[in-house]
Amino acid sequence: FEALYKKHDELLRSTEAKLERETNEKQRLEWTSKTLNMELKNVKERLDGLEEERNNLHQRCVKLKEEKENYGNAQ
Repeated sequence: FEALYKKHDELLRSTEAKLERETNEKQRLEWTSKTLNMELKNVKERLDGLEEERNNLHQRCVKLKEEKENYGNAQ
């Protein structure tokens, strides 16, 4: 009976240790996932800002070309 108890006790401890490792790994993965999602959000926001800046620069370039053409035609 004692041998059976020891065997079940070892099995229980092994299972508990495995569950603890899995829980820790799950928490680590959840934290990593949240971190990556925040980084992705930041990258998207920076990309949107850069695209807006590019569009503004393009509009300025077009405006300057038009002004140059109008200045050349006025002379």
